[in-house]
Amino acid sequence: MESSESLDQVRARCARADSSASPVGDGITRAPGKWTFGEGLPRVFNRHVRRSIPGYDELHAKCLEHARTLPQAGRLLDLGCSTGTLTQKLRSAYPNAEVVGVDREPGMIEEAYRLDPTGHYVCADLAQFDLGRWDGVFALYVLQFIPEDQRWALLRKIREALLPGGSLLLAEKVREKDPLEEARARAEYHAFKRAQGFSQAEILAKERSLSGVLFPWTVDENLRALASVGFQRIEPLFSSLCFHAWIAWV
Repeated sequence: MESSESLDQVRARCARADSSASPVGDGITRAPGKWTFGEGLPRVFNRHVRRSIPGYDELHAKCLEHARTLPQAGRLLDLGCSTGTLTQKLRSAYPNAEVVGVDREPGMIEEAYRLDPTGHYVCADLAQFDLGRWDGVFALYVLQFIPEDQRWALLRKIREALLPGGSLLLAEKVREKDPLEEARARAEYHAFKRAQGFSQAEILAKERSLSGVLFPWTVDENLRALASVGFQRIEPLFSSLCFHAWIAWV
């Protein structure tokens, strides 16, 4: 006869699972391979991401500059909008444009509406979301969290959603092809995070939590993917340590 766990046994098992979680900074704890954008992250996300990604606000400024080249009454889509920081900046800078932010994490959308009650935010899985048609799509640090077998399809979907003359502004964390170069880049990134106040233990715990969750491509892999789905012109926009951004036009 198959035995079942008692309530005390279930609680003990859950406690053991929870004990594998370690601090990753800003009051966030995550277990190895269990990184998620929920579980308390939305309320501290803006602080955490600015401390984690070099040039975060500088890239936002470049996004606003690029949006100036698009139709001022056009349609702008912020994919993986998180708490809506960029979405809100775009809305403020271009009040005649239709700006929509999309994220699959309900807590992020709730926080976006808390910070920007008059904004337009949608909670949806990007793979299932009907993109519609847009003059500009912004996807900052989104594709890297999508498994490679689904990433190509999403890129193609974005390409097909762009109106003539439209563009995708893509930002990604990248890896180096050469192991020695990757080790150097990793050390430089760790130094940046320590300078932001993260401890080495927090940095390593964050890395472990992202294992099997974050799938960065090399710069060349990103460029080849953009070209392969039909983008005609691709130009570099920004780079800081292991973070790069490009603009790709249809």
